[in-house]
Amino acid sequence: MLPNSNNYEILYNSITHKLSDCDFSEIAPRLGFELPIDNTLTMCFVGREFKINQFGVFASDGMPSDPNIRSTIIYYVTSKGCGEPSYSYKSPHAFIHSSTTGAKMELEWMTSPLIRKYKNDIYGLGAILHKIGADYDNKPNNGIHKWTYRVLPKIPMQIIFMEADDEFPCEINLMLDESADKFMEFEQLAFLCGCFVKSILILEKLT
Repeated sequence: MLPNSNNYEILYNSITHKLSDCDFSEIAPRLGFELPIDNTLTMCFVGREFKINQFGVFASDGMPSDPNIRSTIIYYVTSKGCGEPSYSYKSPHAFIHSSTTGAKMELEWMTSPLIRKYKNDIYGLGAILHKIGADYDNKPNNGIHKWTYRVLPKIPMQIIFMEADDEFPCEINLMLDESADKFMEFEQLAFLCGCFVKSILILEKLT
């Protein structure tokens, strides 16, 4: 990953050209968007609306936005993927191909901020997930709680909260639909999970 926000902005600027020749009318039904208006797609990412057109990705509220989110949206919009979600889930680790450099990289960085924030506050986590439209599985099993959230139009995510007990600390895991790699590569999926976590924490501060 790139080391600072300026480099993330450079990365975003380096890939906006991918949108210039997009046929948004073809993309919309294939990737789960509403049909474009004025050649512009609209989507919500973790409670915030974004507009996508041939010039880039822009938050509808006109305020600055995370370049990683904008880059992730571009990678998704320019995907050649098609099909429907399987609604079966697996860890982001499972999308690493054996040929990938650094395939054994650890991804605990993705959820550790959530654990620090919510390890003793499942109700707080539940409230913020409810706010963005996540669906709670009303049948917790042995202290394991699950929510399902469509983080991108064709990529559902499962958020799993495992309560701490006398032997093990709290765990929070993100799981992605098994079909996610039809639409994005592993590195892009890792960015997607990181953007989800960061957006949840920002939304919490604004609530």
